[in-house]
Amino acid sequence: MIKVFLIFFSFSFCFSSYAQSDNYTLKKNLSLSQRLFDEKKYDSAHKIAQVVYHEALASQSDSLLLAALVQQVLTSSKAIPNSTDSLYKQTLNLALEFDDTPLLIQTYYIKGQTLYNSNRYGDSQSYFLKVDSLAKKHNLLNETVVRAILARSEISRTTFTHEGVNKASELQEEALLLAKQLNNDGLKYDIYVRLADMNGLKGNMAEVKKYLDLTFPYYKSKNNIKLLHRLYFTEVSYFYELNELEKAEESIINSINYFISQDAKEELASSYVRYGNYFRKKKKDCVMAISQFKKAQEIYKNMNQEVTDRFMYLLEGLALCQAANNNYKEAYAFYQKTYETKKKLVKNANNELTRNLESKYQAEKKEQEIALLKSQNQYAIIQKTNERIVLIGGLVLTTIAGTFLFFGFKNRKKTNNKLRELNIAKSNFFANISHEFRTPISLISGPIEHQLQKSNLPKQEKHHLQMAQRNSKRLLTLVDQLLDISKLESNQYHLKVSQGNLKIFINALSSPFEFLAGKKDQDFHLNNTIPEKICWFDKDALEKIITNLLSNAVKYSPEEAKIDLYTTLLGDTLELIVKNSGVDISHNVLKTIFNRFQRADEETIGSGIGLALTKELVELHKGTITVVSDNNCMLFKVILPVTAAAFSEDEFCNHTTAINNEAIIDSEDTFVNPNSTKFIIDNDDDIFTKNTTPILLIVDDNADLRKYVTSLFDEQYIIHTAENGKLGFEIAKEVVPDIIITDLMMPQEDGLIFTKNCKSTDTTSHIPILMLTAKAGDENQLKGLETGADSYLTKPFNTEILKRTVHNLLYSYKKLQERFTKEVVLLPKDLATNSTEEKFLDNLKSVLDDKLIESDFSTEKFAQALGMSRMQLHRKLKALTGLSATEFIRTQRLKLAAQMLKNSDSNVSQVGYAVGFNNHSYFTKCFKEQYGIAPSEYDKNP
Repeated sequence: MIKVFLIFFSFSFCFSSYAQSDNYTLKKNLSLSQRLFDEKKYDSAHKIAQVVYHEALASQSDSLLLAALVQQVLTSSKAIPNSTDSLYKQTLNLALEFDDTPLLIQTYYIKGQTLYNSNRYGDSQSYFLKVDSLAKKHNLLNETVVRAILARSEISRTTFTHEGVNKASELQEEALLLAKQLNNDGLKYDIYVRLADMNGLKGNMAEVKKYLDLTFPYYKSKNNIKLLHRLYFTEVSYFYELNELEKAEESIINSINYFISQDAKEELASSYVRYGNYFRKKKKDCVMAISQFKKAQEIYKNMNQEVTDRFMYLLEGLALCQAANNNYKEAYAFYQKTYETKKKLVKNANNELTRNLESKYQAEKKEQEIALLKSQNQYAIIQKTNERIVLIGGLVLTTIAGTFLFFGFKNRKKTNNKLRELNIAKSNFFANISHEFRTPISLISGPIEHQLQKSNLPKQEKHHLQMAQRNSKRLLTLVDQLLDISKLESNQYHLKVSQGNLKIFINALSSPFEFLAGKKDQDFHLNNTIPEKICWFDKDALEKIITNLLSNAVKYSPEEAKIDLYTTLLGDTLELIVKNSGVDISHNVLKTIFNRFQRADEETIGSGIGLALTKELVELHKGTITVVSDNNCMLFKVILPVTAAAFSEDEFCNHTTAINNEAIIDSEDTFVNPNSTKFIIDNDDDIFTKNTTPILLIVDDNADLRKYVTSLFDEQYIIHTAENGKLGFEIAKEVVPDIIITDLMMPQEDGLIFTKNCKSTDTTSHIPILMLTAKAGDENQLKGLETGADSYLTKPFNTEILKRTVHNLLYSYKKLQERFTKEVVLLPKDLATNSTEEKFLDNLKSVLDDKLIESDFSTEKFAQALGMSRMQLHRKLKALTGLSATEFIRTQRLKLAAQMLKNSDSNVSQVGYAVGFNNHSYFTKCFKEQYGIAPSEYDKNP
């Protein structure tokens, strides 16, 4: 049935001499097309796919026909992109017309796979979900349904987040169950390969070994070179993870011998590169590494694959080896070749992108021209018809005239509708091409930043690269602004109004511009007279309005100019004025200043689209913006409503939560949440068993910023604040917080000194530190990270990113706790995050080795031996292990007891007393709580 449908809409091709070929030949040619596609030889791959597709129409295999159709669509997406949508639409219409669910599922899967290969993961996800929905609705199960689940797994995996990896793993397990129901060995073993990779990513080494043992014999029996290459890579990574270097080398040698026997040149070259990296990274033997790299280099040259990612990384490996051998001249030469290869790759990628964009543009342009011509022709035909009717006679002149006017109005309306549709299509194209620009911009900026990191870069070359870097960042900003304007024009940009402290919000936004103005010797002044009250506004829109106006003021004002920001509340409206000196613009230019890329004159740089975007955002926010220029000054005035009554119901943020008006900020800047119990430090023994709320320390010399950051975390954290690094360090030692947010530039002691002090002190060395500062620049970020900061964000910051960063830092330290609970003994080098932490754990292990088995070894003696107070030791151990000091001592004793029960002939009572327990029944009770089994039974368990 499927064959009949596909013949119906197939292209008019004359069958080639392949017409008499059997299915084996067709499958072989289909594999050839796939290999050429993988090698990015898209035209050749598409031509072969076309021949296979039309020959498959005459075959007796529906599965082969569908495979050929998939290959034809995939190759056409690269070779002739314009034909892909046409073929997809024909297949879709046919499936819907004949109500063929399997064909419909296959069609959606093909479309999703095409989008996935174009890196449009979000769009492809929707088609794979359609496959899943149809399959469940019609209780249908076939290989395509399972493949769609696997594709969703790969999309989840690309996020490289904890949630994404878990979701990908769940989808793979679901696909495996379905593949077993289908009894499809090929599909089942394909999933085993994926599960080996996934479990390696999750650190489940036992599972990796299980799936490797399953898949190696199967694919060797099939001589599947491509998947065996992947399996050897996974096996080497597995042995690396277990630090079994000899077995890793044996696996690499096995892969080399196998690919030599199969004459698999590409896989053989890759194995030689892997062997070279083994000697360079694991054995520190660059002589052997270079020998392996050169073997791979010769193969790639013979295969004419010198402009590939793999060859680029090979050159980089040679450069690193030459540098390690002090052959700096040769190292530089290889680095230069690496850079040239990267430039060629970027150029090829940009050329391909340009071709695709040109094809899309020409297709849309033709459709627009056809639509307009049809409309014009139709109007002309009707007009001629009306003219003939007019000539019939005077008796029906009034009727004819009325009919003519009616049809004329109708067609003008139709023409206007067509033009409106064309305008929408133009806006959509504008938005799509803006999105496409983001990838090549990233490919441009990446190599530039890599070159700028070189210490021996010539001054002139560094200047040119820095100029390119600035312009790439500027281009990215323009693309973002273009996207915002496109959303505004197409009515897709909607207000998300929520409650907030307007005074603190504006103070936080303006802080970075004081630093930027200072770099140009400009005088920046903020006059914020807004009272401490809650207002309603769209945070994203207001942020873009203020930052665009201030950045233009700083950018276009000369040195030593004065820049002022005045904000006040006039009743229920916000009045915002940005004034800068040193700029004077004529009255005629002011009339068009909010037009995109407006210029004052031919010598003045354009104002870009920032002001145009600002004006549209102000109007979207129900406000007005005006500008005047007088006495060598520019003044922008914005009026915005900030009450709930000014906005419609659908303009409020869905997740808006009222701010607690009872929250108090006292004179000492210490936040107290009346809905939670205040943290009190005392000497009560119960403190070592309490489950406390996470403690956050905020260190910043700006009072308003301390209040603003406090308001973001007050519902979930206990907050402490300090206005400089010196006071912050004293508070950190006293309360031992779970996490610290600090500014970089502060009086007395700045953020660098504060971070260094915390990371070099036993009591605080484990605390994750996030630097939050207006001092942007890679060099400043590098200084902060080198000092020991765990993360770095610049102002103005995205509040959600700040919250997520804090959450992730705490989560990583939580994983350290979980890892400790699984360790039988302390391993300082594995558990420590820095040298101070390693030293503390060494001291801790030494104390435990000497004192743990003493029955009178208490928390007081424990803290005294480590030079800490009981509270400090409690907070430190809680952060590292999740256990109080008392629980920690008991856990260590029980771990030691478990070892003794397994490895000695002592009875339970002897073991209990030997590890420090005075009471036999209490030892038995604690042991059973921890291990779920009585100690008398523990040594009997295998």
